[in-house]
Amino acid sequence: MPKLQEYQGKKLLRNYGIPVPDGDVASTAKKAREIATKLQKAVVIKAQVGLTGRLQAGGIKFADDADEAETAAAELIGKEIKGLKVEKVLVEERLLVKEEFYASVVVNDSWRVKGPVLMFSTKGGTGIEKITAQFPGKVTRMN
Repeated sequence: MPKLQEYQGKKLLRNYGIPVPDGDVASTAKKAREIATKLQKAVVIKAQVGLTGRLQAGGIKFADDADEAETAAAELIGKEIKGLKVEKVLVEERLLVKEEFYASVVVNDSWRVKGPVLMFSTKGGTGIEKITAQFPGKVTRMN
């Protein structure tokens, strides 16, 4: 089963009527500028690579306007993050977040599970591996 990048997952959520921040994916800095111009607000530029910890690895940048969005996208596109090349960025509106949660479906291919595992945490944000280690009671898994 292929991994979904963030923009692909958000497209699926949007298709099912689940609210997600406004935005779009760009493969060039110029396209990132166009998206930010259309949004007309502060944005987040997120490297689209299949891994966690993008913020700490420098794969997420913040921009107050289209000029900054273009610069941030130019810095990310083509860069390697943890050995993965950034070919696309998600440009989306920056939200004021009161509380974060974490939810994912991962494929566990161990001989015991061999299937999808739903993970949810009330201690959201980035670095689910660290959250799991520090706050095991805050992470629920269902096989």
